[in-house]
Amino acid sequence: MNINPYEVKTKEELIGFLISLRSDLKINGKDWENPTLDDFLEGMEAWLTDTGSMTDTSIWGTFAIILSAGKSYE
Repeated sequence: MNINPYEVKTKEELIGFLISLRSDLKINGKDWENPTLDDFLEGMEAWLTDTGSMTDTSIWGTFAIILSAGKSYE
């Protein structure tokens, strides 16, 4: 994945991040901890439950970080 989710600040950057994330799944899905939608959403839920680091990030960056966490957070 080429775009750092912590650097996403705008809607346009979030769209670019989503494109990159989807491409990474197609190319490297076998390396993802959570490659199915069910597992991905569960990873997002678990990460959101456990994290305390989402206070000062823009809304777009927050969403990108959450999506990134869904990829691998258990």
